[in-house]
Amino acid sequence: MSAPSSPIKKTVRLISLAAPTSELGVTSASGEFHVQEAAVADLDVPWEAAYEEYARRGGDGHYIEADMTAEVPFRRLTPEPSTEEVALFGRPTCAAKPQSHSAPTGPEPGWHLGERYSQLALARDHARKNNSLGRRVRIAHIDTGYDKSHGALPPAAQILRDLSRDFTRHPAAPFADDPGGQGLPLDNRGHGTATLCILAGGPIDLLNRQPLGGAPDAEVLPLRISERVVLVGTDALAKAVNYAIDSGCDVITLSMGGVASKFWVDAYNRAYENGVFCVVRQLGTA
Repeated sequence: MSAPSSPIKKTVRLISLAAPTSELGVTSASGEFHVQEAAVADLDVPWEAAYEEYARRGGDGHYIEADMTAEVPFRRLTPEPSTEEVALFGRPTCAAKPQSHSAPTGPEPGWHLGERYSQLALARDHARKNNSLGRRVRIAHIDTGYDKSHGALPPAAQILRDLSRDFTRHPAAPFADDPGGQGLPLDNRGHGTATLCILAGGPIDLLNRQPLGGAPDAEVLPLRISERVVLVGTDALAKAVNYAIDSGCDVITLSMGGVASKFWVDAYNRAYENGVFCVVRQLGTA
């Protein structure tokens, strides 16, 4: 008689980081994320493995999170709402809507920089004349990477290419290059290039050699964490934020979103404690 088959059919990645805490209850040093794999039964919820590891380590002083890849587009954990949900909230009424192909337009190229709109041109001129730092502001640009050959990028001397990192690799790899190409249907390749140009783009012919970006005098540290703007993992963003802090960035900018993680909270709280100004554009907002 053959031995019965094991109920263990998959593994889950567990992420942890145990270190002394600061006033906000976050790690005072970036430290290293510890990643381990735990075997679970095919039908078990991945968080069960995190709870078991937490208990095995003795509880207090540790935080462990299951790195579950989120599905895009997201789906309900149960196909239909429960009877109780229907009684309380009624049947779901949301329906898919076609994406709008319209976009705001202005009277001339670069209109969005003008005094009648964002006033970014006035703001950057004011910042240039009143820079009290005696150096360029350093901005961490966390996104899908960038195309280093694009014509509207910040000047090459202001892009910290040698410090840039690709956190989609394990361990992180040098250079935050967007691989280009088509990719999967839900990939947003090119997104990071576009946001980098809007952030700090240099002079372009379309604007009579005026800069495209709102902060064209800044130096920028590109950090690649995903191929899409909906984040489906946990550790890449937290690692990028901590790396930006340790690299002396004054500002961290992000135009992505995803399922919340305590590691994200800890990383951003550490940024605030270190005086780093953080700007995040939530998906679906302007």
